[in-house]
Amino acid sequence: VVEPAIRLANEGFPVTEALAKRLNAVLADEKTTDKGFKWTFGKKGGWKAGDELIQLHLARALRSIAEKGSDGFY
Repeated sequence: VVEPAIRLANEGFPVTEALAKRLNAVLADEKTTDKGFKWTFGKKGGWKAGDELIQLHLARALRSIAEKGSDGFY
């Protein structure tokens, strides 16, 4: 069930112009203080259309859940 999400997180996908603008806006907003969000979605120089968004940590977490069930989650 989670294999498509694992593949997408592992291989990434091209960022659209709209997503790039939104990510850049949220990351630049002084109210965005969540360090995890900034670590996960921050990109030196900012996002632009066509950049690849790859989330290897998410892929590993999802793979662990797929293989170990709830034990992989906790």
